[in-house]
Amino acid sequence: MPKVIKDKSYGTVVITSSNSVLLIKQLSQNGSYWALPKGHKEPGESDEQAAIRETNEECGTELTTMNLVPGLWHKESYKYKGAVHNDVWLKDVNYPNAALRPNVLYDKTVAYGLARVDSEVPVKPQLEEVEEVGWFPYDKAIQMLRHKSQQDAVINLFNSISE
Repeated sequence: MPKVIKDKSYGTVVITSSNSVLLIKQLSQNGSYWALPKGHKEPGESDEQAAIRETNEECGTELTTMNLVPGLWHKESYKYKGAVHNDVWLKDVNYPNAALRPNVLYDKTVAYGLARVDSEVPVKPQLEEVEEVGWFPYDKAIQMLRHKSQQDAVINLFNSISE
Protein backbone atom coordinates (compact mmCIF):
# COMPACT_ATOMS: atom_id res chain seq x y z
CA MET A 1 0.00 0.00 0.00
CA PRO A 2 1.51 3.36 -1.00
CA LYS A 3 2.20 6.11 1.49
CA VAL A 4 -0.67 8.65 1.65
CA ILE A 5 0.21 12.35 1.74
CA LYS A 6 -2.55 14.77 2.70
CA ASP A 7 -2.13 17.97 0.70
CA LYS A 8 -4.01 21.28 0.89
CA SER A 9 -3.91 24.23 -1.48
CA TYR A 10 -5.68 27.57 -1.57
CA GLY A 11 -6.55 29.72 -4.55
CA THR A 12 -9.05 32.10 -6.03
CA VAL A 13 -11.62 32.43 -8.72
CA VAL A 14 -11.17 36.10 -9.71
CA ILE A 15 -14.15 37.58 -11.56
CA THR A 16 -14.62 41.13 -12.84
CA SER A 17 -17.88 43.07 -12.77
CA SER A 18 -18.17 42.31 -16.52
CA ASN A 19 -17.74 38.55 -15.80
CA SER A 20 -14.17 38.05 -17.03
CA VAL A 21 -12.30 35.27 -15.23
CA LEU A 22 -8.56 35.24 -14.47
CA LEU A 23 -6.73 32.05 -15.56
CA ILE A 24 -3.12 30.90 -15.59
CA LYS A 25 -1.43 28.64 -18.11
CA GLN A 26 0.25 26.29 -15.64
CA LEU A 27 3.63 24.83 -16.52
CA SER A 28 3.76 21.06 -16.15
CA GLN A 29 6.09 18.17 -16.96
CA ASN A 30 3.40 16.98 -19.40
CA GLY A 31 2.91 20.34 -21.12
CA SER A 32 1.11 23.48 -20.00
CA TYR A 33 -2.63 23.81 -19.38
CA TRP A 34 -5.13 26.45 -18.28
CA ALA A 35 -5.99 26.44 -14.58
CA LEU A 36 -6.98 28.56 -11.61
CA PRO A 37 -4.22 30.12 -9.49
CA LYS A 38 -3.55 28.19 -6.28
CA GLY A 39 -0.77 27.05 -3.99
CA HIS A 40 0.25 26.05 -0.49
CA LYS A 41 -0.10 27.97 2.74
CA GLU A 42 2.96 29.47 4.39
CA PRO A 43 3.39 29.25 8.18
CA GLY A 44 1.08 31.63 10.01
CA GLU A 45 -1.16 32.40 7.02
CA SER A 46 -4.93 32.20 7.07
CA ASP A 47 -6.74 30.46 4.22
CA GLU A 48 -7.68 33.88 2.82
CA GLN A 49 -4.12 35.21 2.98
CA ALA A 50 -2.74 32.10 1.28
CA ALA A 51 -5.31 32.25 -1.53
CA ILE A 52 -4.58 35.92 -2.25
CA ARG A 53 -0.78 35.60 -1.93
CA GLU A 54 -0.70 32.65 -4.34
CA THR A 55 -2.87 34.52 -6.84
CA ASN A 56 -0.67 37.62 -6.60
CA GLU A 57 2.53 35.57 -6.98
CA GLU A 58 1.34 33.54 -9.95
CA CYS A 59 -0.53 36.35 -11.72
CA GLY A 60 1.41 39.48 -10.80
CA THR A 61 -1.74 41.06 -9.38
CA GLU A 62 -2.07 43.24 -6.29
CA LEU A 63 -5.24 41.83 -4.77
CA THR A 64 -5.92 41.96 -1.03
CA THR A 65 -8.14 39.89 1.19
CA MET A 66 -10.65 42.75 0.81
CA ASN A 67 -11.25 41.44 -2.75
CA LEU A 68 -12.57 38.16 -1.34
CA VAL A 69 -16.30 37.78 -0.91
CA PRO A 70 -16.66 36.78 2.76
CA GLY A 71 -17.69 33.17 3.30
CA LEU A 72 -17.81 32.17 -0.38
CA TRP A 73 -15.54 29.17 -0.93
CA HIS A 74 -15.61 26.17 -3.20
CA LYS A 75 -13.77 23.10 -1.93
CA GLU A 76 -12.71 20.17 -4.04
CA SER A 77 -11.08 16.92 -3.02
CA TYR A 78 -9.43 14.31 -5.15
CA LYS A 79 -6.78 11.61 -5.02
CA TYR A 80 -3.99 10.87 -7.42
CA LYS A 81 -0.89 8.70 -7.56
CA GLY A 82 2.51 10.15 -8.24
CA ALA A 83 6.09 10.41 -7.12
CA VAL A 84 7.04 12.57 -4.18
CA HIS A 85 7.33 16.11 -5.57
CA ASN A 86 10.56 18.06 -5.68
CA ASP A 87 8.99 20.72 -3.45
CA VAL A 88 11.05 21.24 -0.33
CA TRP A 89 8.01 20.72 1.88
CA LEU A 90 7.57 17.18 0.48
CA LYS A 91 11.19 16.20 -0.11
CA ASP A 92 12.06 12.88 1.45
CA VAL A 93 15.66 12.98 2.66
CA ASN A 94 15.94 9.24 2.13
CA TYR A 95 15.42 9.73 -1.62
CA PRO A 96 17.46 12.78 -2.73
CA ASN A 97 17.36 11.54 -6.33
CA ALA A 98 13.90 12.29 -7.75
CA ALA A 99 13.98 9.19 -9.97
CA LEU A 100 14.34 6.96 -6.91
CA ARG A 101 11.52 8.53 -4.88
CA PRO A 102 8.65 6.20 -4.12
CA ASN A 103 5.20 6.62 -5.58
CA VAL A 104 2.65 7.90 -3.13
CA LEU A 105 -1.08 8.53 -3.03
CA TYR A 106 -1.97 12.19 -2.66
CA ASP A 107 -5.18 13.03 -0.85
CA LYS A 108 -5.62 16.59 -2.12
CA THR A 109 -8.02 19.32 -0.98
CA VAL A 110 -8.21 22.70 -2.71
CA ALA A 111 -10.24 25.64 -1.41
CA TYR A 112 -11.01 28.44 -3.88
CA GLY A 113 -12.22 31.78 -2.57
CA LEU A 114 -14.21 34.14 -4.77
CA ALA A 115 -12.37 37.41 -5.44
CA ARG A 116 -14.13 40.33 -7.10
CA VAL A 117 -12.49 43.17 -9.02
CA ASP A 118 -14.11 46.02 -10.92
CA SER A 119 -12.12 45.49 -14.10
CA GLU A 120 -9.34 43.43 -15.63
CA VAL A 121 -6.35 44.43 -13.53
CA PRO A 122 -2.85 44.16 -15.07
CA VAL A 123 -1.28 40.70 -14.90
CA LYS A 124 2.23 39.28 -15.26
CA PRO A 125 3.01 35.53 -15.07
CA GLN A 126 5.38 34.10 -12.47
CA LEU A 127 7.70 32.58 -15.06
CA GLU A 128 8.98 29.77 -12.81
CA GLU A 129 5.51 28.21 -12.60
CA VAL A 130 3.25 29.99 -15.07
CA GLU A 131 3.59 30.30 -18.85
CA GLU A 132 0.82 32.83 -19.37
CA VAL A 133 -1.90 34.74 -17.49
CA GLY A 134 -5.06 36.15 -18.98
CA TRP A 135 -8.59 37.38 -18.57
CA PHE A 136 -11.29 35.45 -20.41
CA PRO A 137 -15.07 35.74 -20.77
CA TYR A 138 -16.88 33.46 -18.31
CA ASP A 139 -18.08 30.90 -20.89
CA LYS A 140 -14.70 30.69 -22.63
CA ALA A 141 -12.84 30.38 -19.31
CA ILE A 142 -14.92 27.36 -18.33
CA GLN A 143 -14.17 25.68 -21.68
CA MET A 144 -10.44 26.41 -21.36
CA LEU A 145 -10.00 24.85 -17.91
CA ARG A 146 -8.53 21.37 -18.16
CA HIS A 147 -10.04 19.95 -14.98
CA LYS A 148 -13.77 19.58 -14.46
CA SER A 149 -13.33 20.25 -10.75
CA GLN A 150 -11.98 23.72 -11.57
CA GLN A 151 -14.80 24.29 -14.04
CA ASP A 152 -17.20 23.43 -11.19
CA ALA A 153 -15.44 25.91 -8.89
CA VAL A 154 -15.95 28.75 -11.38
CA ILE A 155 -19.57 27.78 -12.08
CA ASN A 156 -20.51 27.35 -8.41
CA LEU A 157 -18.86 30.57 -7.22
CA PHE A 158 -20.22 32.55 -10.17
CA ASN A 159 -23.73 31.22 -9.54
CA SER A 160 -23.48 32.17 -5.87
CA ILE A 161 -23.14 35.85 -6.80
CA SER A 162 -25.60 35.75 -9.71
CA GLU A 163 -28.60 34.53 -7.74
